Amino acid sequence: MSATDYRPREVAKFPKVALQTWHGMPFSTFVRLMAKNRFAFSLPRTHRVVSVLIASLLNSLLNRVDGALFARRAEAVEIPEAPLFILGHWRTGTTLLQELMAQDERLAFPSTYQCMTPKHFLLTQRVLPPLLSFLLAKQRPMDGMPLGWKRPIEDEFALSNQGVPSPYWYWLYPDRPCPYDAYLDLEGLSEAERAAWKRALMTFVKRLTLRDSRRLVLKSPTHTARIATLLEIFPDAKFVHLVRDPQAVIPSTLWTWRRMGETTGLHLGLRDDLVDYVLENFRRLDRAFETQRGLIPQEQFFELRYEALVKDVKGSLEQLYDHLDLPSLGDAWPKLATYLDGTASYRTNAFDPGPDLRQRISKACADYAARYGYPMEAA
Repeated sequence: MSATDYRPREVAKFPKVALQTWHGMPFSTFVRLMAKNRFAFSLPRTHRVVSVLIASLLNSLLNRVDGALFARRAEAVEIPEAPLFILGHWRTGTTLLQELMAQDERLAFPSTYQCMTPKHFLLTQRVLPPLLSFLLAKQRPMDGMPLGWKRPIEDEFALSNQGVPSPYWYWLYPDRPCPYDAYLDLEGLSEAERAAWKRALMTFVKRLTLRDSRRLVLKSPTHTARIATLLEIFPDAKFVHLVRDPQAVIPSTLWTWRRMGETTGLHLGLRDDLVDYVLENFRRLDRAFETQRGLIPQEQFFELRYEALVKDVKGSLEQLYDHLDLPSLGDAWPKLATYLDGTASYRTNAFDPGPDLRQRISKACADYAARYGYPMEAA
């Protein structure tokens, strides 16, 4: 399967030197990851290794200071309202929905800076972002969507930078199999490992709540396979699940994996079975979601098609807000409308996948497509 089968017609530019999510890791986590890969890295990626090592030492120091000042206060925090989780496979519109809901000033969300520095943002949030803004890329590498310290992002990055294993660690060595795939759905973990994962998420949510007590909107595609565990932590959590045509989702996900490997990896190249890997992850997420979705009380769950959301943003959000018993959308709509006007010129990636890839998607995603009414011959 050649790379051109899932390359978009236009490629967003990304600076060669920019902050990566790994720049928020503590020293012990980064060294552990490198040691697992025998400290291998490609020579053109030397600057990444050196810069992350330096940043990780600083993070470890700041984490200790932050913990000494805020750990007890954060642990004592009461969470007034359970989070709302946005679920869905990568490239199904989860980022778009979180960006839209972030315009509602009655809701809160984890920012890019908070997810990059989950263990010291309480200490450094007012000081470091202005000093480091020149190192932050202006756009995401896979789709050109804007980046910024205050913009929402996936809380999976926060878990990763707390030292919790994550499937996203694959991007460090994109030419190799990922040894942390069990953390996609948390299946096969020991009780101690699951407890550590739950503790890390709760710690992050409490730290966010200490900073801002509004209801949190959390978004990570990986959470799509973790519903049972999320309900153990937050029985009253609300969930929104996005679905989208797999013939659009899979090429876009392949491109995302490629670009994240290129722009954040320590090794050059991609694994030969990347298409198989992405398709298997799609099936794993879908199986886990279908197995667990029945655990969510009906009034706490809303399903939304990406195609409906982009066609009628206001109508889709009104249905979502009404079903989940959120405050009326009317009060938030003026700011939302302004946001939509400001992003009207944005265009999603356009892909020309070859017939072989289309056929593989049709076969691998047949159950999902049939369930949601997507014709597999469609583009």
